Amino acid sequence: MAFPNTVQGTDGQQYLNVATKGMPYGQKMELPDGRIFRYFLNAGTALVAGFMHQAVAGDGNFDDKAVQANAAVGSTTISLTNGATTLAKDELENGYVLFYTAGTPSTLLGCYPIKANQLEVAGSATYKISLEGSEGLVTAIDTSDKYSVIHNLWYKVVTWANNAAPTARVVGASVRIVTASYYGFLQTRGICNLLCDDGAAFDPGDSVTGGAIGSATDGYKDNSLSSNDYDIEIVGTSCNVGSTDDGAFVFLKIE
Repeated sequence: MAFPNTVQGTDGQQYLNVATKGMPYGQKMELPDGRIFRYFLNAGTALVAGFMHQAVAGDGNFDDKAVQANAAVGSTTISLTNGATTLAKDELENGYVLFYTAGTPSTLLGCYPIKANQLEVAGSATYKISLEGSEGLVTAIDTSDKYSVIHNLWYKVVTWANNAAPTARVVGASVRIVTASYYGFLQTRGICNLLCDDGAAFDPGDSVTGGAIGSATDGYKDNSLSSNDYDIEIVGTSCNVGSTDDGAFVFLKIE
């Protein structure tokens, strides 16, 4: 089933919490007031409302690996090598694959959305993916070339540990408790409620990011641009003072 680039939703639909997949990972939904959400699959732990979440961390078994078989222009099924990681069937659905030469520097050969992948048993060293669309490869690839793949950013998301830098792209805020391994929506833009850091209240108009690196604080905080904060993503702007350890208004700007 095809979906429009942006689903026009109604207030209340952002509280989805279901066991069966009904949309592509990352499907965008916009509400009448302009708030934006992305459809996601939760990982193995229930998500708490008012917290930020990140994509699954990258895996070296899918990074800078060899193409397993030559593929001509127009090919939509590609054979790839793999490390010691099992892939469930269609785990890479709605993810992306990047091809490039092994030279220094590399020549980029194209980035493509992934439609599906076959089950890959750990150690089998090869698996196949199918590309979205009917055009297929626009540049031929061969076994001397390399590839990298990533899961869709909204596949099996995990909570961003706010006392550390994220280990992958920050992908949204939860607006309700979401059951482990269930599907729902994360908010990425517009007025949102986040838990305010227990170290200090927000200053309206300041950027908001995660808790300070190395601290044990809960919640989110103004970005003071201290030496610990440069590698922590800014997620939005504070809209009210926000008492410590309480909910506060943030205008999210993840997209």
